[in-house]
Amino acid sequence: MAANEENDKDIPRPSLSKILLEYVNDTVSYRSQALEDLHQRVLVRVVNPILSRIGHFDDRFQAGELDAGSCYVGLQHTKPYEFDCVVILHSLTSNKSLQTTDEGTCNSVFLDSSACDNPYVSKLPGYGFLVVDENKTLVHNLTSEQNDPVNSEQLVENESFLCPKKVTSVFFKAVQRAVKELQDEQWWEEEPSVFEVNVFRQGPAVTLTAYLTGEIFTIHLLPGVPFTSNWPETLRKWGPPSAVRPNPWLVSPLMREVMEDFIAFPGQTPEQGDKRLWAMCFYYSEKKLCQITEENTSTIHREVRLALEALCAENEEAFHPITPRLLRMVFLHQCMQFPHEQDWMPKKLGRAFVDLFLAVITCTRSGSLPHFFIPQLDMLGHLSKGDLKRVSRHLKAILNNIVENPSKTKFLPRKKLTRRKKVAL
Repeated sequence: MAANEENDKDIPRPSLSKILLEYVNDTVSYRSQALEDLHQRVLVRVVNPILSRIGHFDDRFQAGELDAGSCYVGLQHTKPYEFDCVVILHSLTSNKSLQTTDEGTCNSVFLDSSACDNPYVSKLPGYGFLVVDENKTLVHNLTSEQNDPVNSEQLVENESFLCPKKVTSVFFKAVQRAVKELQDEQWWEEEPSVFEVNVFRQGPAVTLTAYLTGEIFTIHLLPGVPFTSNWPETLRKWGPPSAVRPNPWLVSPLMREVMEDFIAFPGQTPEQGDKRLWAMCFYYSEKKLCQITEENTSTIHREVRLALEALCAENEEAFHPITPRLLRMVFLHQCMQFPHEQDWMPKKLGRAFVDLFLAVITCTRSGSLPHFFIPQLDMLGHLSKGDLKRVSRHLKAILNNIVENPSKTKFLPRKKLTRRKKVAL
């Protein structure tokens, strides 16, 4: 026995960095691609025909074809049979006339609630008003009956407020109509056949369920209104002109690229909030930051993020209520805290992974995670402190298990995982 123990000591243990790299390359990348391929087929077969049909009878709700690699938002894209995506409504606030808008005027603008000078307007971080010129746009049945001014300065002529509830309601009815027309035309009877396509409202989302190839798929559609060069007032100081101090990672060109586009969607507003409020959507900004950062193949930003997000997806119960999106938020904070490339070299993969995991545990223990773009907004503020402390204990146990014996831990399986049932669409 003693001799065997001596021999075991002589065998070099694989490093955590090596194990993590194998985990990402052999398991995570394969699974992520398989999942994306599956979702893409569902979008092509079920969702895109519906959106195309909607554009025929209500051009305000025209939307391009959705692509699984770029339309994900929120939390559900790690599940095989449930995911959510933004439907960007580029035409919703466009000019109803073929004539161009007069120089210096605009059809619509997003007004950050924190920038409103009306003392009776609640300044809610992450929310704002979508102000439109009702005479220049086709939003006559989408505006709010409540037209009290929220700002002393008139931002557009014939000022009205686009109502998020009405937009979702009209979008919901349009999806219902499109589904019925496609069913009447027997669109989905061709192989692979789609059965029992149902539509219902779920909060700010319009949810589709569809039965195909033996599985029920659930797709949550979030209508979003895009803006260009209309970065919310709350975030002005986040941008390059007012950067408090330079950061080797978050350089001015990167910030400018992130600030090019902005999306508002009908999010859940606080109970006491104005019903005209729209939620600020930062999913694309977060994703763009990650993508640009991870384009540098000499660093291991991508491997660190993917490893922890995959670990969360595979151990959903232990991580709950921590989600992949919250992990991405912590990851961005880590990029700020460790901005130099030498902190993300391949040989430091294990260390960077542990540091990110510890940062997540610290957030759950303290019960606080500042939003990356709006620091005054606590991403964990609505969660129970007791639940978060329970999660922190679970996560600490998982991390200890990984660090103590990375080659034998069950949490980093280094083999290609297949779906529980192969789906051929």
